[in-house]
Amino acid sequence: MAPRSPRRPPRVDLRVVRAVQALWFPVAGVATAVGLIGSVQVYGLVGVVLIYLGGAGFGMLMLYAALADGGEHDLPVPRVGLVSSLVLLVALGTISLLPIAGWFVLALVGATSPLVTNQLAPSPRRRRPPTPDVAAAREQARVDAAFEELVDNFEQDGSRGTDGTQGG
Repeated sequence: MAPRSPRRPPRVDLRVVRAVQALWFPVAGVATAVGLIGSVQVYGLVGVVLIYLGGAGFGMLMLYAALADGGEHDLPVPRVGLVSSLVLLVALGTISLLPIAGWFVLALVGATSPLVTNQLAPSPRRRRPPTPDVAAAREQARVDAAFEELVDNFEQDGSRGTDGTQGG
């Protein structure tokens, strides 16, 4: 049996990808406006503001709590919380105005977003070698420094013998 050659990803016409990316922003803007109008009709202006602020606060709190345990502190938590709350409001309003078609509108906007379509287009920027994780390097340097300090203190302590047992 002959060895199989590695399978190449299907070729995508870059003109189509660029056209979809160019159209995405106006379409997403219209979808956002429709969703916000639907949310205001269903919940009222005060309800929309409260849902937005409550969702943003909850999202920021949960994201910070989830990432703080791992030592991640340099992430844009407020931006992610505010954007995710807006996405929630737009989705609720779109589905309220268009109960069946709203799902398709949201799926279409999500599937054609630049984050998704950029994966189809080959980009020389994506072929760069990965950069080392700066936060992990800083944390490792702190651990190494603390270990060195412990070893130095242990070696300077005269109450222990050369074999590590308590002197008497």
